[in-house]
Amino acid sequence: HLIDVAGGAGPSARATLSVPEAATLLSDEFITTHCFTGIRGAGPENGLLGLEFKPAKLGTKPDLSGVLWLDPSTYSLRHLAFDYVNIPASLRGARANGRVDYQQLAGGEWIVSRWQLRVPRGGPAGPSGRSAITGYHEIGGIARSAGSPAIVAATGVASTQSAVAGPIGSARISGSVLDGTTGRPLAGVEVSTFSGSHRTSTNSGGGYELSLDGGAVDSLVFEHPRLSLFRMPRVMPVFVNERGRAQISVAIPSHAVLRQALCPSGSRLQPSGLAVGYVRDESGNPVEDAMVSATWQVKWIEEKGRLISTNERRTTDVRTGADGSYLLCGYTRDAPVTFRVATGGILRVEEHVPVPRTLVIERDFRIPAR
Repeated sequence: HLIDVAGGAGPSARATLSVPEAATLLSDEFITTHCFTGIRGAGPENGLLGLEFKPAKLGTKPDLSGVLWLDPSTYSLRHLAFDYVNIPASLRGARANGRVDYQQLAGGEWIVSRWQLRVPRGGPAGPSGRSAITGYHEIGGIARSAGSPAIVAATGVASTQSAVAGPIGSARISGSVLDGTTGRPLAGVEVSTFSGSHRTSTNSGGGYELSLDGGAVDSLVFEHPRLSLFRMPRVMPVFVNERGRAQISVAIPSHAVLRQALCPSGSRLQPSGLAVGYVRDESGNPVEDAMVSATWQVKWIEEKGRLISTNERRTTDVRTGADGSYLLCGYTRDAPVTFRVATGGILRVEEHVPVPRTLVIERDFRIPAR
């Protein structure tokens, strides 16, 4: 899995880049020569936990920076997004990057389910010594069960692939996006390949189609505020040959399924409610790190069949992400919920919201100008 890159002249203008292996990232040498920071995911990684790494200092050879993304509920590894830094100076006008996806098998073993490396290709050096970027070298692969025609995607996503042939050299990826909270198709979802070479959006019926020149070993990225809101997995692997057809469809589950998945701490007698939404300023821009709190009254608290407390006031809070979204759990159907939004320690919004029968509250808040 190597790509030799060259740009300009001289030995410093050449480098051989590869897809990093787990042994490299876990080695003592790598750990001692890189700085690590915990971060929160945004965009396609919204809702994930990230371990960001960067070289402690740059030497004379290419080095790695990137993020290992983890599932916040299980702390299991999802994928690695990486960039090469300190590549030949003549090629630094473009990124050399890639991605490695990981999957746990039924027996507990972990495998690399997909990998990709993309580096710029430089032409002859000009008077300035910098090469013109003439294109990219791209290599990658995907792992599937032997004899399986389909890639099994994450929960809430149906993925099938057909071997029906199309025009020579033409491949097509199609599918749809359904919002199970409303029972209707979701229009306006941006659908693109991970490399960014192909892009479209879903129509009024929730459908989309991408036509590719040749085959693809890639991932599809689905972007929409409602997908981010409900922490849906939005990066799906796809493999299609140059005359093949593939279908990748996404479905947001119902409110009941989402509440059970995102708020699993509730009991049968006192089920936990789910509140989601966005906090924006007067211009519609997302407000990051705003404090959203919910307060409600619990009429009675039972323990082992005995009443131990009545009319107990409870509060839970959470901070908004980079996209202004929040997700909190805990309230019950006993009484209305009072939401408060504060920025910089100052209360900006206060609203009393009734609890619907579904126990799911979707509420956006607008921060007024000071």
